[in-house]
Amino acid sequence: MEPYIHFDDVDRYGPQKKAFTFELSAAELDRPEIEAAGEVRVDVEVNSGDLHEEYMVSGQVEFSADLVCSRCLDPFPVATASPFHLRYRPRPAGPTEELEVEITGEDLDVEYYSDRMVALRDLAIEQIH
Repeated sequence: MEPYIHFDDVDRYGPQKKAFTFELSAAELDRPEIEAAGEVRVDVEVNSGDLHEEYMVSGQVEFSADLVCSRCLDPFPVATASPFHLRYRPRPAGPTEELEVEITGEDLDVEYYSDRMVALRDLAIEQIH
């Protein structure tokens, strides 16, 4: 069963920690420079944010893959660990058409949610991209 971050659990029980390890295929990433993908591990801690219904998610994604060298076209292994910090806020109500909005540096780590849960697998793949 795939684990999720449940914002209702944070509201009820306080900060939550989650960890998930899964296999990932190169096809799922749909990136031409990735020949083969391996195991992915994501560790997160979720806390309430300063704003109403805001949640702070901090963690790390560990990922291994075989990338294709752009010069010799031979595969070479890569392993990386990447920390991340995100703020989840409720999706604002409003018009459905895309509006041009100027964002500040503070807004670069904001994700918007409609459902009060986030799949750890989706979060990890987003961080890999």
